[in-house]
Amino acid sequence: MIALALAMTAVLAGCGKPIALETAYENNAAITSYSYFVDFNVKLSNAGEVEDTAVQFNMNGKLSSAADRIKTRADVSAVVDGEPMKFPVYLDTSAKEFDFDIFVGIPDVIRDSFAGKTDFYLSSAQLETLMQLALTPEEYKDFENTLQTYSELGTRSSGLSAAIESSVQSYLTNNSGKIQKFESLEGKKVSENGTYSFTLSKEDLKAILTEFFSNEDNYQLVKDEYGAFIARLGQEAFDEFEEMPDAETLIKEISEAMDALKALDLNAEFTIEDSYITGLSLSFTGIDDTGEQIDLAFTLLLSDINKSVNITVPDKNADTNLDIVALLKDALPAQQNG
Repeated sequence: MIALALAMTAVLAGCGKPIALETAYENNAAITSYSYFVDFNVKLSNAGEVEDTAVQFNMNGKLSSAADRIKTRADVSAVVDGEPMKFPVYLDTSAKEFDFDIFVGIPDVIRDSFAGKTDFYLSSAQLETLMQLALTPEEYKDFENTLQTYSELGTRSSGLSAAIESSVQSYLTNNSGKIQKFESLEGKKVSENGTYSFTLSKEDLKAILTEFFSNEDNYQLVKDEYGAFIARLGQEAFDEFEEMPDAETLIKEISEAMDALKALDLNAEFTIEDSYITGLSLSFTGIDDTGEQIDLAFTLLLSDINKSVNITVPDKNADTNLDIVALLKDALPAQQNG
C-alpha cells in the first residue's frame, strides 16, 4: 500500500529532479512583461508605552519593457493608522539613463484642495529644475556630477546586489538541509514547478552577514557604495557620518547588535510555476532588548508572464497634471539658483 501511494505521488507530481531556485531566478531576469500584485504590511509595537503604528499597502499593476524603456501602471491602496487612500501610479522610464516621467493620482481625500487636477506629475527634467531651485550652485554641480556618473553608480550598485545575492545563495545551498524545504505542486512536474521555503533564525542571519563581510571584495563594494552615498549628500555629511570601520570591527559590531535582540526571524517562500518564480512571501519579526517589536509581511505575485501588455501613460502636457516643481517651489527656503 505504501509503495502504491508513493508511485501515485510520483506520477501526479511528475518525474525528474526538482527545479533549482537559481534556474527560476535566472528565467525571471529575461521576463519582458507581466501583471503583478504586491501586498506589504508592517506593524510597530511598543510594549504598551506608545500607541502601535501600522501601515498596510498593496498594488495591482502591469509592467512592460521594450527598447530600453520600462512602463508600469499600478492601482495603489494604502492604510496608514486606519486612514485609507487609493490612487493610480504610472511610470515611464529609461532602463539605462536618468530619464523618467511619473504620474501619481491625487487621492480623493485631498483632491478638493487641488481643483481640476487629477495627477501629481514629475519628470527627470523637472527634478533637475527643482534641484537648481533648492541647492546652491556648488551643491547643484555635485548633483550634475552624480547624473553624469549615473551609469557608473548603477554598475557599482548592480555589483553589490550580485554579491549579496551570491552570498545569501551560497549560505542557503550549504545549509539547505537545515533551513530549506521543497514541496511539489499537486499534479505538476517538479522539474518546472514547486515551492521552496526557508526559515532563517538570528544565528543564520548573523552567519550570512559575517560570511559576506569576511570577503574582502564584498567589504570593499559596501565601503565604496557608502563613500559614494556620503559624497552625494554633500560636504557637510562628512562631519555627520563616521568613517566605515574595518571589516573585522564591523563584523563584531553587527554580531553584538544582533546578540542584543530578543528575537530576529525571517521566513521566505518562493513559488515556481512553469520554470518562473510567480510568488514570493516574506515574514519578518524583530524584538529589541526594550521589547519594541516590528512585524513585517510582504507578498509578491506574478501572472501573465511575457503576454502582451498595453500600458497607456497619461499625457504629460495635460491641464489636469499638477507640476510637483510648481507645488514645492514656494515651500523652498530660498530660490538660490532661480
